[in-house]
Amino acid sequence: MCKKSGARFLAALVCTALIVFSGCPNVTDPAKKPDPAAGPTLVDQVIEELGTALSGSSASARSARVALSADTVDAIKAAARTKIEKDGLSSSVELDKILPSMIEGVKEAVDADTNLGTKASFVFETTARSALSSLGKDDRKTKLSSGIKLEAAVGTIASVTVKVSVESVSSEDDKAAIVLAVSRVSVQVVAANPVYAPVADVAVKAVVTKSVEKAPGFTAAIVKGAVEGALATGSTLSDDGKKSIVTATVEAAIIAGGSDQAAVSLVVTASTTAVVAEIGTGADQDTTTYVLEIAKQVTVTVEEKSIELTGADVASVITAAVIAADDTIVTSGIAVVVTEVTSEQYPALTANSSVAKLITSGPVTLTATVTNADGKTPVYSWVQTSGPTVALSSSTAASVTLTPAVSGEYSFKVTAQFQGGFKKSEASVSFTVAFTDNAVAKKVAEGIGFLKTQDFDAALSSFEAAYTLDKSNNEAVFWAAMLKLVSVSVDPDTVSLMKDRIGVARYPSKMNDVFSDTWFVPYYHTKWGMVPAADDEDYVYVRGNVVSLDSSSVNNYISVRNVQDNYYSSYSGAFEFVPSEEGKWYSDYFVYNGVRYTSQPYSSDQKSIRECGATIFYTNGMKLNPLSSQLLPELKAAPDWASSFLSASNVCGDGVDGKISSSSYFELLMINLISGNPDGLNAMIDSVLAGPFGERLDSVVSLIDALPDSASVEVPIDLIQAYAGSSFQSEFPITIRKAELKAVSASLQMTKSFIQLIASYNLNYPLAFAKNAFWTDDGAKTAMEALFNQDNPVKAGFMGDRSQDTRNASKATLLAAMDDMQDAANLFLSDMETDGTIASTYREQLSAEAYAELKNFAGQLKTVSEAVETSLRNNNPLYFNTAAMNGGDLTTLVSATSKDGYLPINFSKLYTTDILNPAKLLESTTEGFKLYTVDVENSSEDGLAMMDLPALPAEGEEYPELMGLWVKVQKARVEEVATIPSDFLEQMPLDSSGNFYIPIGSTEMVDPTMYFIADWMR
Repeated sequence: MCKKSGARFLAALVCTALIVFSGCPNVTDPAKKPDPAAGPTLVDQVIEELGTALSGSSASARSARVALSADTVDAIKAAARTKIEKDGLSSSVELDKILPSMIEGVKEAVDADTNLGTKASFVFETTARSALSSLGKDDRKTKLSSGIKLEAAVGTIASVTVKVSVESVSSEDDKAAIVLAVSRVSVQVVAANPVYAPVADVAVKAVVTKSVEKAPGFTAAIVKGAVEGALATGSTLSDDGKKSIVTATVEAAIIAGGSDQAAVSLVVTASTTAVVAEIGTGADQDTTTYVLEIAKQVTVTVEEKSIELTGADVASVITAAVIAADDTIVTSGIAVVVTEVTSEQYPALTANSSVAKLITSGPVTLTATVTNADGKTPVYSWVQTSGPTVALSSSTAASVTLTPAVSGEYSFKVTAQFQGGFKKSEASVSFTVAFTDNAVAKKVAEGIGFLKTQDFDAALSSFEAAYTLDKSNNEAVFWAAMLKLVSVSVDPDTVSLMKDRIGVARYPSKMNDVFSDTWFVPYYHTKWGMVPAADDEDYVYVRGNVVSLDSSSVNNYISVRNVQDNYYSSYSGAFEFVPSEEGKWYSDYFVYNGVRYTSQPYSSDQKSIRECGATIFYTNGMKLNPLSSQLLPELKAAPDWASSFLSASNVCGDGVDGKISSSSYFELLMINLISGNPDGLNAMIDSVLAGPFGERLDSVVSLIDALPDSASVEVPIDLIQAYAGSSFQSEFPITIRKAELKAVSASLQMTKSFIQLIASYNLNYPLAFAKNAFWTDDGAKTAMEALFNQDNPVKAGFMGDRSQDTRNASKATLLAAMDDMQDAANLFLSDMETDGTIASTYREQLSAEAYAELKNFAGQLKTVSEAVETSLRNNNPLYFNTAAMNGGDLTTLVSATSKDGYLPINFSKLYTTDILNPAKLLESTTEGFKLYTVDVENSSEDGLAMMDLPALPAEGEEYPELMGLWVKVQKARVEEVATIPSDFLEQMPLDSSGNFYIPIGSTEMVDPTMYFIADWMR
């Protein structure tokens, strides 16, 4: 075995580190997330559309019987927005989630408005219309959660509106009227909107089925409203289309509403009544045609669903229902139609595939056969039901062909109906694709080749192609997962976050650029404290080098400071100081060519350093040091409102040409954060969760989880050498196993959990007050004045409860991380004993003692993660040994059970309540914090007495002398999470309930400015 230094092992790992541990975690599909620079969010848009509809400015929403005030409309919009925010959907672009949340918010507004009365019907009807119209915009039809179809979203929106309508009114008649109106408008929007046309039948079925599920006692109203909507004036559907939707409504209602005679009668009565109302009465041919269509659909549904009715029963029920609706409608054809349907044979349908298993690329033929056609013409319809999506040569032919490109299980369904007939039969067919050629291996090898040349973008494309070809190929999954973890750093959402929210000017959109320094620029250090104020012209430094002299007669003394490291040094003897603009040292006292120079000469034999002829070498605290720069990501230039930033900050040069010093970098970063997040940090935190920690990260974690524990990939030696150098040698290939990927997965999920926890609190607070030159004296004053004109953070709800659902998600993510950490530790311990794995490489790099310590640490990590998981799952305390905080065995730091000297901390409370909400943690009112100061007269050596902070003195009055500002911490709130050590409480002032006071900043005298701030905070 090759025995080399620890550097050898680092070289072996460098490739893996670059691939796995670079970049930030993954993000959701960019098509599903808003561009912060693109204007109003999708939530803003749909709420404004709702407001327009409710206000009556939209002709389609106008109702002569109602008129909502502007205040009422605003209240409804506000409630809708609040509900969406509470559900954590403010930055979402998934309308199947946003719109139901909006509807729930409308319900809350309706319930709260006791004066709304009969106008509630109009509100719910208009809300349904607005929501479905919003979804039905051509550019929004794909803005849905993964796997959710447009027709399903339509059904959800309608059914949620039906549900909240029933919940919001008490009268059964009012409920029925609202349900009818909502069903009518829902189907009417579907019938009139061309976006819904391709799925209109299915969408209507979803509306009816889901609505009956939500309000089972109102089947008749739902059916009547749905049929009216399909036949309503303004529908873009043809007559056949209208008939299709009417029959779809009837079918869905019978299936959803029940299978007995009474249920069927109810559906038929409701649908017939709606037809009569919309089309006309008497011997009108259209009305009769629709009634017969209903009769056909009822008969077919009863037979196909095995409802306990004979053909004669069906005809009797339908005839009675039609006569009850209007006895002038011709019913003589009903029995004939029912007989036709009941006597018709179902097509005897079979389907087969030309292959059971495809192992080489080529076409597959699917064939449908009806064996009892008897001269009738079958009409076919093919759909794919599962497997990788593939195009069919036709959807209506008896035989169709397809050419799969990806391995997997493929399934299809074919439906057959005789032309002019009523009954349909279905058949399914499946086959397997398992390519045995080396296409996957070629793509993996191609990706590794790109990695060798550090072309990460091309490598990702190759690995993704390999994974697409065969999702069961562990090698393809491994490489794709590793590169996907890296690729999140350049996902469009991540790029937008870095550029628009944080202000990194040249953040790259390609992985190749991420691994370069092209988006970094020099920011220069300054030497604070080396020179007094800039206007002190008598005190300067000169820059230069200390040069040794080959002379025993020279004895100079030189006192200098290092340019880069900012430390003092001195030289004496055969040296001299030579001024130079590239010099390493600064000095204000030196001997040069036998002449003594100093900043302020004290005798006739001394000269001012200004006389040394090195004018361009002078420096002061406002000058940059070009030999002491630091590469940092380039930030955007300061916006117009901060245009004085360059001149006011520690820079060299004027205006936009000035070079910003590293000491001013943080200020510019803050300026950009304010510009990108003027309303606060909610949107930015949401974009982190939607972007770097979004659905794509979840998909990569799922890829890793799905790998078998034995899965691994070998890293070719030449790939490692491409990063570590050709000197790297190994007697066996380095293998990456699941343990390494699990460790990365656990780390990323722990970070995600923490951010989710932060996102569960309201981080919005208006930052516009800071839009001025706040780094200058005048700017600071302006900023403070603007700040005092807005609510303090407590009154504004900053850090208040935002979303319990997000806290629940945070806990679930942390539990998943603990699972992954335990898996990683278990796998790592196993791998340490398996030659060729990264873990086993430690055996030849470490001493036996160090190797044993490493194994012990992995075991400790497993034990601690198990303790954390047990605590979270059972909502039990976790016990911490404060004495072990400074190092030692991890298992002595944390325990799942109580031990002497261990402090119990119930972390579960972090996820079950807004425990960090300062308005609840500290004593506060609706206006702000309760503030206290020391009652000097009643305090003694035994302890401090506290008193309410006095009122702000009137103008002209003297400010009282106050001994610090204090807030009161609610002890019970703290102890929900952890027991407060008694020795801590002994040091703090307490009230009668044991709540304790803590100072804000200094406990010395409070100056008037702090007094003013304190008064604002309360």
